[in-house]
Amino acid sequence: MQVQDIPVAVHNVSFLENPHTILTIYEIVTVIKACYATTSPREGCDSAITTINSILVSDDHVVVERTLFLLDTLYRQCGKPFSICFADYLSFYRTLIESPDLSERNRQQFLNMIGDWVSSDFDNTLSKHLDMTPKLRQFFEALLRAGYDFPEESLSKLPPGTVERLRNESNQWWKGVLNGFHFKSVKGVKSVSPPPSLNRTTRPVVAVN
Repeated sequence: MQVQDIPVAVHNVSFLENPHTILTIYEIVTVIKACYATTSPREGCDSAITTINSILVSDDHVVVERTLFLLDTLYRQCGKPFSICFADYLSFYRTLIESPDLSERNRQQFLNMIGDWVSSDFDNTLSKHLDMTPKLRQFFEALLRAGYDFPEESLSKLPPGTVERLRNESNQWWKGVLNGFHFKSVKGVKSVSPPPSLNRTTRPVVAVN
């Protein structure tokens, strides 16, 4: 597989019932990582993310579910370059999360992914005192202020008092803050749990050295 093959591979993972899905994801990860040592290190990341984004607006919730699973796997396996590239598209994801066209099931699936990424990054960099994903953290904090729900497993990894502070902060006060994010408040609106098939305990792992 070459970089130019990534869009087709992403579509195949998202749309097709294919027994070789995990192998295809492995190949996508390999191609993305291979770009890191070239003069165009972002090429693979951008190709994968822009293709994924084009599919996430689908009205087929099963296709969106599979695409989010692919995004989750790539974020976890492709390292810092991918997470930095992903952060450049946060305005798109803000619109996606607030879109009435996104099913509640897919929305909560995506929120759970974001919460897990942020809490895992925080947990992994505690000893280094280094914030690996500042933009994504700000995005996550804005979601908490607006009243979106996240798994307790993710929230428990944050510094004591963080969740309570963010949930009690004025969501309106942060509107228009420089380099910040603002979401319409959804406090009091019940969220929908993600499908059992996407629980962390049953998620296939694609390990690429």
